[in-house]
Amino acid sequence: MIYKFRVQFEDYDDVYRDIDMLTIQTFEDFKIAILNAIGFDTVHECAFYLSDDLWRRGRDLTKKKDGTPATLSKRVICDFVDAPHQRFLFVYDLNVEWSFLIELIKIIQPEPKQNYPTCVKSFGTAPKQYKIVHVPAPSDDEDNPTKGKRGRKPSVKKELEPIANVVDDDDINEDDVEVEEEVNYIEEADIQEGFGDEGEDETEKSATEDGDDEFGTSFGDKDEGSFGGSEDY
Repeated sequence: MIYKFRVQFEDYDDVYRDIDMLTIQTFEDFKIAILNAIGFDTVHECAFYLSDDLWRRGRDLTKKKDGTPATLSKRVICDFVDAPHQRFLFVYDLNVEWSFLIELIKIIQPEPKQNYPTCVKSFGTAPKQYKIVHVPAPSDDEDNPTKGKRGRKPSVKKELEPIANVVDDDDINEDDVEVEEEVNYIEEADIQEGFGDEGEDETEKSATEDGDDEFGTSFGDKDEGSFGGSEDY
């Protein structure tokens, strides 16, 4: 007999596959049929669970009743089908947990010369198994450790060269000395000339004072003679 199961992504309601399985095939065969139908690889761990009508997890078929691991290649499907619409849960890649809802939708006769399991209906595009992660290209700083933070090579420290423009006593020009002497000479001449002017001012001042005395004397004598000698007035 043939079990026709509908396998649907739990997170993608519009993506499902109908897979026909022989009743005597195992859950290991079922796992490979599901993964091939959706385009996933088969290298990760997985688990099958019995499920109720509300898609709640029941018994873990990868473990025995005592809790020890069980081999899926020894778990025959017909041993766990108890209802006309038996349900299972399939979780693939336990780190990511791709979850699938499995429901028995029909029991039919096998077709002659048909290999089982087989996917008889595919609806919707399955999501990508692996997300594409864009890794940034290594920066120039990582490729070339000799470069600085801005991708430039660090500057090489140079020793300071002695200043070549230092003036030595031997390099002083004689013309400069003559100019300085001339300036000093002019300044001394100005000072002497200033002192001469003051002397002339002193002479003029003394002469003026002497004139004032003579004028005052003559004026006084004149007044005294004119005013004192006039008895008529």
